[in-house]
Amino acid sequence: MISGCGCDAALKLSCRAAAGAVLLPLPEVARHPNRVGFEGVLTLIDTPSDRAPDGARGHRIVLSREAVEAALPSLMGMAVNFRDDWSGHNPRQKAGIITQAAIEGRQLLVRGVVYARDFPEIVARAEGGDAGRGDRPLGMSFEMVGGHVRDMRSKIWRLWQLTFVGAAVLERERAAWRSSSFRIVHASEAADPGSSTGLRQGAQADPRRGQDSRWDHMKPEEAQTGSAGSVAA
Repeated sequence: MISGCGCDAALKLSCRAAAGAVLLPLPEVARHPNRVGFEGVLTLIDTPSDRAPDGARGHRIVLSREAVEAALPSLMGMAVNFRDDWSGHNPRQKAGIITQAAIEGRQLLVRGVVYARDFPEIVARAEGGDAGRGDRPLGMSFEMVGGHVRDMRSKIWRLWQLTFVGAAVLERERAAWRSSSFRIVHASEAADPGSSTGLRQGAQADPRRGQDSRWDHMKPEEAQTGSAGSVAA
């Protein structure tokens, strides 16, 4: 399973629909007590990670555009999780779902809802209400399975096939790509996050920065091409 994270806290997603955008509509419920919107940059595409994810045997990774475009629908309905110390992934602590995704340039943008009544610490942390964490901004990290590496002998592994199975919210600096981001979207800023309103354009990502990731259970492979069983980046 791959997981990845980290971008600009002031991210704005534009109302014009991005090319290839996918949507999982939710019924609109005014002032739902347990549904608060979020938006963020989940990862960068065609951009090497800042460092090698755990389990990648020292290789940095790149998500190809064709792989991400084909995998966009797999993001719909996938859970967003977090660890209490904001250090990485905890798939058993699911705190929301992804309802929209689109590609803008090299950014993979996502929107969705977090269960704010069940997990108020997410809203508090995202809005700077956790004094103990200082000013460290939050980012996002993805989880995937079925990754296929074009050339496992390359210094940087390029994935051209994958399926997204989840995401996490964590401190941006802990992500493999430190250009991810996460922010809360209140009702005053946007319509219901599960409705059919389009994604808004993401803030410009710094291509020199990336996300932190974990790469678990990589299948040993001597051939030129290979498979990644389960990855978190």
